[in-house]
Amino acid sequence: MHDNSSDAQLRWSDERPDACLGWRMAADGSQRLGFEDGTGAPLEIRALEGATIWLDPARGHPGCLTHPVAQSAVLLVQSSPAVAPKDAGALSAALPATLEGLALPRPRTTRHTRRTATRRLARLTLGEEQARDGPRYYGTTLRLPTLTLRFVYDGHADGEGEADPQFVDRNQNGDQIVTLTRDHAWEASCFQRLIDVGALPVDELEVHWPSEQMIACDFVFAVCVRSDWC
Repeated sequence: MHDNSSDAQLRWSDERPDACLGWRMAADGSQRLGFEDGTGAPLEIRALEGATIWLDPARGHPGCLTHPVAQSAVLLVQSSPAVAPKDAGALSAALPATLEGLALPRPRTTRHTRRTATRRLARLTLGEEQARDGPRYYGTTLRLPTLTLRFVYDGHADGEGEADPQFVDRNQNGDQIVTLTRDHAWEASCFQRLIDVGALPVDELEVHWPSEQMIACDFVFAVCVRSDWC
């Protein structure tokens, strides 16, 4: 339940929170049903044989609940799907008032907005990954310096592929899903500056065969390790 290591310890807690249902929203605006305590903080509940407990995985603290929760409710919450923003309204109208004796709140309503970021940052990570020599000397390994380039807009990393960064802005006016428009021209210029100083895109590496870890990087500095190749 906590940490699969030889020195892991579980310490029973005297805290007895009262579990209720709530909706947890992800950065893309999707929501998933979960348990929370009286303050609105997420509460992890586990169904055991004949009982339910709450658990703090970070500290290894299990404990009892003020009011027991039916195991059927725990299983329903654990199997509940994520709700896309476009489906929240229809689902809200169709849901019952309770779920296994617990009050079932409506999914959160969200607004959507798109804007240009006020701060942008190119984050460059230098590493070293393994590669193999070319076909004539396959099997000989060496390590080459690598670069990974990521872009951060207003503190939020770029999305997968061409996706724009998204985050949920929670304020007194309700939840708002904010999409930040990426500056692709600026990103392309950052990549070009690295190429201009000798960085080689990993997928253009010809002399060496990159490892899987190297393929996850963006650039590599290829070196000639044999005089007869130069």
